[in-house]
Amino acid sequence: MSAQVPMNMTITGCMLTFYRKTPTVVFWQWVNQSFNAVVNYSNRSGDAPITANCINIPLMRQRELQVGIPVTDEAGQRLGHSVTAAKQGIFQVVISRICMAIPAMAIPPVIMDTLEKKDFLKPGICHPAVLCPVSPEELHTSEQTGARTESPDPSANPRR
Repeated sequence: MSAQVPMNMTITGCMLTFYRKTPTVVFWQWVNQSFNAVVNYSNRSGDAPITANCINIPLMRQRELQVGIPVTDEAGQRLGHSVTAAKQGIFQVVISRICMAIPAMAIPPVIMDTLEKKDFLKPGICHPAVLCPVSPEELHTSEQTGARTESPDPSANPRR
């Protein structure tokens, strides 16, 4: 359980970084779902609240869907098991997990595409808002002469 946060941060970071090509999206979704399936399987309990990611919930909660979940009254007395309550609970969790993931999966790609269209993230261009290992002198030199500085010696510039 101690690996939950660092692993999910790493996987989510990779999912947000490598979103341009379908094979990498599929790979990182598979890694995410596999990791969450292992976590959910290891943390399962018959009386525990229904927790899992949207794709893994029905798979990990098959027992609840077949047998039902415990139903109690206000005093905490167990009244029996309900398959209908299990289905309703699993459905609500699936919907909430999808809704919670939408902002994190939809907003960053829109922001990144906008920044790329405005030349904000082009190679060789440095902006104060972006951490960049370029000294101010190099930045001013490349702005004045272009991205490449040329030596006055023609033999030093093989492209000529």
